[in-house]
Order: sequence, then structure tokens, then C-alpha cells
Amino acid sequence: MAYLKFNKAELVNLSYSLKREIISANKTGAICNTSIVTCNTRRYHGLLSVPVDAFGGQLHLLLSSLDESLVLNGKRLNLGIHCYENRILTLASQLSGLDENLFNAVNEKIRTNGGFSGFLRGLPRSKNYIAKNEKFVSDDKLFEYQCEIINSLADQESCVIVGKCADYVLKGRDNVVSVYIEAPRAFCLQRTIEHMGVTPEVANATITQTDKYRADYYAYYTHG
Repeated sequence: MAYLKFNKAELVNLSYSLKREIISANKTGAICNTSIVTCNTRRYHGLLSVPVDAFGGQLHLLLSSLDESLVLNGKRLNLGIHCYENRILTLASQLSGLDENLFNAVNEKIRTNGGFSGFLRGLPRSKNYIAKNEKFVSDDKLFEYQCEIINSLADQESCVIVGKCADYVLKGRDNVVSVYIEAPRAFCLQRTIEHMGVTPEVANATITQTDKYRADYYAYYTHG
């Protein structure tokens, strides 16, 4: 039997280890698929996914991850820290009953014709909508769902939340550290070209537009 070995220096170098995945399967079709440091970086990653006959034999994730905690002098220290970015949109979808793709379509964008409200007015209602007698018509309502999720995460666990005005939502909490990170324009340009397969001109326009969307979104909801 052949084995792949990775040394400590490789494992702690996340630029190296997070790009390398493992997959293990058994005869029933169940699989374990994650990165070599068991940090899930893709939506389908998990420690145990199994085919479910009732759903056409499709794989369903039963166990996402196992996080270790260290208890020292009665104080619990979490060794596993989750990072939430677009996962916030997934949770908002589950909370509201609306399709996740609809949240993705207006992710951190403010539109000149009233923001999200015009877009949301035409959405089909979910049969299991969380508040069946409440109209989902405004940008602010979507933001309220998002805020509820962010506050809930902060109450339940130590985590990293990227974007979504989380610094504003969680302001006033003593255990929150807010960090602003900005990459050099040249790096963003090259990365966009590589990931999208577009020309430098298109990449540059895309970055500019995305930055403006996010800045307008943040200014609107933080009253900044």
C-alpha cells in the first residue's frame, strides 16, 4: 500500500495545504473529502457524505467536521475556528425560505432603484417561509436576517466573519476584533484575470465595479 506523506512545514503552510485535498471512499459509496489538514474549503467538503436512496442515491453530507476544544482551568479554548463569508447567504436562505441563488444575485450590492426591494418583490414565496404573514419586500428585511445570523454565530462560537457589515453588526461587543485587509491592485488584477479568464481591461472594470458595490452597500447599512 502506498502512502502520501507531508511534513509539518507543509501542513502549517496553508497556502500549500489548503490546495491539496484527500478523498476516501468505501464500498457503500460513502466518502470523506476534505483538505489534508481537515479544513473544509469547498461546499461539498466533509468527513462523511453518504448516498441516500430516498433522494435518488445522491450524496448527502452527514458529518461536516469535528472541532477540538481544550479545557484548561475550567476555561474552554476552541482549537477549530470557522470562517463565514458566503456561508452567511446560505444560512439566510435557510432562515427566510428563499432560494440561495437569489441572495447570491444581490450579494453586497445596492441598486439605484431602491436596492434589493424591487428585486425581492417579484420573488416567489417559499411554502415553508419562516413568517408566512410577513411580506419580504425590502433591502432592510434581508439585512435583518443577515444580522440575526451574524449575532447568532457570535453568541455560539469563536469564528471569523468576512464582509457582510459584520464589524458594524457586532460593534459594542468586547470580544470582537475588526480587521480591514486590502490587497494591492496589481495582485487583484492578476488573480481576476486568472480566475475569470478575461482581458486586463475587463478584469480592471470588474474590480472597480465590485469595489463600488461593496462600498455603497457598507455605507448604506452602516450609515457611514
